[in-house]
Amino acid sequence: MKVLLLGATGNLGSRLIPALLAHKHSVAIFVRSESKLRALVDSSVLSRCTIVNGDATSTRAVEDAILAHQCNALINSAGVAAIFPWQAPKMQGIIAAVATAAVEASRKLGYPIRCWFLGGLTVLDFPGKKDTKMSHYFPLFKEHGLTLECISSKPVQHLKWSLLAPSTMTPTSKEITFLDAPRGNSLIAKNDTMADWSPTYLTRVPYLGVYADIVKNMMRYNTTLEDCADFLAADLAKEETCIAAKDKLRQCESLQQRAFHFRIFPMSIITPSPCTPSVPPFHPPTLRKTHIVSQPNYTLTPHQYYLQYLLLLEQAYRTISSTTVRFIMLSQIAVLLSLLLSISTPSAAYWKGFNLAANLPSGACKTTEDWARDFSVLQSLPGRFSSARLFASSDCGTLANAVPAALASKTTLLVGLWAENNEHYQAEKAALVQAIEKYGTEWIIAVSVGSEDLYRGDTDAATLVRQLNEVTELLCGRGACHIEVGHVDTWTAWVDPKNEAVIRAYPYWEGVSIEQGLNAFRENLEKTRNAVYRAGGPQVWITETGWPVTGANFGLATTSISNAEAYWKAVACQIFKEMNAFWYTLQDYSSSPSFGVLDPNFKPLYDLSC
Repeated sequence: MKVLLLGATGNLGSRLIPALLAHKHSVAIFVRSESKLRALVDSSVLSRCTIVNGDATSTRAVEDAILAHQCNALINSAGVAAIFPWQAPKMQGIIAAVATAAVEASRKLGYPIRCWFLGGLTVLDFPGKKDTKMSHYFPLFKEHGLTLECISSKPVQHLKWSLLAPSTMTPTSKEITFLDAPRGNSLIAKNDTMADWSPTYLTRVPYLGVYADIVKNMMRYNTTLEDCADFLAADLAKEETCIAAKDKLRQCESLQQRAFHFRIFPMSIITPSPCTPSVPPFHPPTLRKTHIVSQPNYTLTPHQYYLQYLLLLEQAYRTISSTTVRFIMLSQIAVLLSLLLSISTPSAAYWKGFNLAANLPSGACKTTEDWARDFSVLQSLPGRFSSARLFASSDCGTLANAVPAALASKTTLLVGLWAENNEHYQAEKAALVQAIEKYGTEWIIAVSVGSEDLYRGDTDAATLVRQLNEVTELLCGRGACHIEVGHVDTWTAWVDPKNEAVIRAYPYWEGVSIEQGLNAFRENLEKTRNAVYRAGGPQVWITETGWPVTGANFGLATTSISNAEAYWKAVACQIFKEMNAFWYTLQDYSSSPSFGVLDPNFKPLYDLSC
């Protein structure tokens, strides 16, 4: 494979160079200090590699390196994790930049990037306790948990990741020299937890027994840097065999049953087992964790699968878990929230934009020129927004008129399909198909099927699941399987006890003051995240939130420009940096209450800088 290696001047990274070359990979080394690399690694090794100078905290620099060398794999061993829980994270800037770069490069290259990241044993489950992490008993290097959260939030069709989670790695030699052939290793893997864990009598000791048992077992889990390097190189080599097969589906069929989202715990054993561990069962929504103990031929080959999204009704959960529904979006009546798979833009970590209606304030339908003006205004605002959410596809010729303007301005769209009645739903699908066949798919961020249908009681879970599957199949039939498909609904629809998860993010509609509203937004967002993650759901997006500038007061909620600006500064300026979000709305001055940020002359009503 063509591998981009980051962290090559580190203990593991420097040993990965000869290991990757021995397994016949093409290696591009991304390094900040080339002089340090040359002082560390023998020239006979480096002469066979391409060296790229750059900063690993720069998303653009890493993405450019992947694109320039047409890489289909990446190994990140850069960064040093904070040891103690009270220390500030040290390496999350690198992790976020690298993961985002891989996703964006994947979108442009047209194939997913196979990625290995480095973590630690604290992200693994304690043996026999699926819901208890090792960090519960061993509270060191907890930053690796943040690494896991970051990479697991990325869209699986673009970032096929595994996380190597070792205990202690020691070198067998200080010299980094060329290898004529793979050195081999004595490591095998087991999902979710440590392999070959042997509980001892110490567990019977009250209170302290489990800690003593951990210490005793962990002494057996030391491995070597060279073994871990060869394991990673061998894994990529076996995946290359799968990718190179002429009949990919048939040749890789057995490998497709292996999940690829793993936390890997390598361990050396005194007597390497001659047997390869059995392949673990594939559970799509579940993040897999794996422990390695012996034999390099147990690989963690990726499986291209669709994340299953939960509507969080008990009956719906059982239905959806057997489908290929890719994401759920949340919305709210006035502040709509989305549950979407994480997607990023080349220039930022997250999608950010505004909701745009298909009608002018007069009620007339927007023309292509009107859409072009909207997109131009978006890009002229502080923050230079280049994405927008559309509510419909066929209404007012939304896609027919908006897409040409979007392509001309390089604006990307979160496309909506109304699904409340079959006639409207069929018209929306037809408009989407027509737009794709005419303009391709580069302009699409994702597609949302339905909006607030559960909240209003306009549909049931089974119907919604069927529609989600129909749109997914419709896209795949036109070579657009990479486009995410999901549903938008209110936060109250998602956290209602009988639905299990929702979020309310329009504090104005809760009738609270602006001061209370800022806290209410955060609290309800956290409630939704907890409910969604508890059910195994995907990342939360915000599709609408805002504060009205004019209109009637609602309880303690007062409409005013100053309150809208305060809400923007406190909420928008934060969420645009930490999640995918679309603000409500760009302009609706003729509505009451009005949430628009622009006046009739398309000038900002308040300071939109952050």
